[in-house]
Amino acid sequence: MANYINYRAYAVRYNASTHTFALYHEVHGLIADDLSIVVHTHDLNNVYERVELKDFGWVKGVREKHLESNCLAVFFHDGPQSLPSLTVRITLNADGITMSLDGNPDSAYVYVVEGRAEWGSDTLAMIQHKNGRGLSAAYGPAASPSCNLLFDRARDRALVFNGTSSPHLRYDYKKNAYTFAIFLSGSDSRSFQVHTEDNLYAQTYALHYKPMRRKSDFSAPPCGFMTWYAVMFDACEDTVLRNAEIQAEKLKPYGATAIWIDWEWYHTHHFPRETTCDTFHPEPQKYPHGMKYVADRIKELGLIPALWLSPTHEVRETAFIREHPQAVLVETPSWCGPYFFDPTHPDFLNNFLPAAFRQGLDWGFRAFKWDTLPKAIDYIDEYHDRLYDPRQTTEQALRHVVEVARETVGDEIYLLSCHGEADRDILMYADVFDAARIGADVFHWREFQAYCVDRMLRYYSLHNVVQYLDPDNLVLREEFNTRAQAVSRASFLGLIGVPITIGDDLTLLPEERVEILRRTLPALDIHPMEVKRPADPVQNREYTYVNLFIRTRWEEYQIVDVFNRTQRDVPVTLTPEELDLEPEEEYLIFDFWNARFWGHHRGPISLRLTPCESQVLAIRRAEPRPQLVSTSRHITQGACELQDLHWDPDTLTLSGVSRMIGGEDYSLYISIPKGFSPVEDPSGSNGIFTRLEAGLCCMTFHPSENVDAGWKLSFFHTPVSN
Repeated sequence: MANYINYRAYAVRYNASTHTFALYHEVHGLIADDLSIVVHTHDLNNVYERVELKDFGWVKGVREKHLESNCLAVFFHDGPQSLPSLTVRITLNADGITMSLDGNPDSAYVYVVEGRAEWGSDTLAMIQHKNGRGLSAAYGPAASPSCNLLFDRARDRALVFNGTSSPHLRYDYKKNAYTFAIFLSGSDSRSFQVHTEDNLYAQTYALHYKPMRRKSDFSAPPCGFMTWYAVMFDACEDTVLRNAEIQAEKLKPYGATAIWIDWEWYHTHHFPRETTCDTFHPEPQKYPHGMKYVADRIKELGLIPALWLSPTHEVRETAFIREHPQAVLVETPSWCGPYFFDPTHPDFLNNFLPAAFRQGLDWGFRAFKWDTLPKAIDYIDEYHDRLYDPRQTTEQALRHVVEVARETVGDEIYLLSCHGEADRDILMYADVFDAARIGADVFHWREFQAYCVDRMLRYYSLHNVVQYLDPDNLVLREEFNTRAQAVSRASFLGLIGVPITIGDDLTLLPEERVEILRRTLPALDIHPMEVKRPADPVQNREYTYVNLFIRTRWEEYQIVDVFNRTQRDVPVTLTPEELDLEPEEEYLIFDFWNARFWGHHRGPISLRLTPCESQVLAIRRAEPRPQLVSTSRHITQGACELQDLHWDPDTLTLSGVSRMIGGEDYSLYISIPKGFSPVEDPSGSNGIFTRLEAGLCCMTFHPSENVDAGWKLSFFHTPVSN
């Protein structure tokens, strides 16, 4: 019998011995394997039955050739009484593969096509696009019911499922691959399509695609103190090192490892011509021991020194400018300095530019914030005819500048492009930089809304795919925030996994605000779940939410951060459809910042948010047994620190391993369904046990040092009578 067909790039094979199908692409090879079909039926007496392809006694495969397609029809006969026959047609054309099933049209019948996707080792489950007020994000190989494609981040390609409400993508750790399960009703057309898309991000965003660089000292988005937003021109050697010492003591155990020295290290207020500071020389009164001394002291604290640079301009007429005046494109007043270089001139490209970065490396800096690139773009456009090589476009010229810098520093150095005023600035060299700033300076709440939240709603799909998106500094001090605003700012950044640059003087920041930082550090390896997000800023003015899907080896759950963008009370109702929850399922909800357990919940989530308030909710599917509902370490409530989590149904024991920080209390919140009673540990080896309320208990630990600590809690079970 026929068991294979091909048309253009696609092919399909039926394996009669395993009763499964496999899908192929001429470039990508095997794209889906072990496709099986199960039909959930009922017989004439309404008795449920599960029918598989192996249950049919007679099978025949036939090729059906069409004008613009090719089809393999596999006929199954001599089946059970409830489904005596079934026809599977797989049609190939230039656009993809369509599978259709012809069987009993009873609306109560459910046809399920299951399989395993073969789509690369760096694959993310994503959504083509999704409207709404919030962002969808993922930690680990998480998938939501709205996900309809698998994106291979390494090769910028997608495996797309169409014609179905959801392919129910789920990562299987045992198979080391994503699986899918497509449910088709007996009354539907009972068909769906699979196709591939190459250069998905390159075409969607018109950029030079290259996957995220992961070779710098930062294994995740960097976190740490920055001078300018904290102290502005009061920054100096002493200020930097005192903040580094406090960060090492109070925040380094939580993941804050970067110390950023911003632009004021070689800028003064008014750029007097007699100044001695420039790209190669710090302001001598503020940095009397030089920049290498500062970088060395930072590294001695176990932190990573990072430096602001802007080698496309200079702040004064230096010896280089006097000796190479032709390398200057224009001299004009500017906040960053008056001399802007010609990016196409050999003297600049071969001498000044690499020397600036080599100097920073020699000083010991491991990351660079490269500023004023948008201003350079403007001047190169404006004075294009003055260029040494005006045949180059502005983007060609600046891309070459950035590529020379990358070649100079190597792949191990973190490069941040600062700052993005428009798409052009952010996307022009996304394949060369590790990160890109996406807006202007953020101090006030209105700036946080405009340059962080709204910009993230526009660009978040790029984050951790082509580069990290940098939302500017996280400023928490009372000068610019109420406590509610500080919590909302930190929660938003902490749950989308972007760099967290601390814009407050740590020597003055109240402990209560430092504590907010601790709950959002470190920035986790979180990625977007939407390929393209047509954000409507007006639609998002009252409130915005982040819907973070978390998948680890031991559990799946969601964190939803809903925050009020206004200065008044706002009622919010989020439907299960908006949050990709099952409408009929029961969930356990825990409010992190208020340490409040909602208990069992089904249906829409309704909140009333006070001015600028954020509520961060952990949402876990309710199980008929004790289960973890939250932890105190991080707003992801388990994803940051849990190393293992296990329920043993034989011993009725919930156990796990948590990464705890010395000197900080660590709490686990555990729900207790009716019929279960905890067996308290009288020795206290499993922490301090507390019954908080009906259906909830807490285990609290007081570790004296950083440790991965095992814990467990056993239960009695007494059946509950109805």
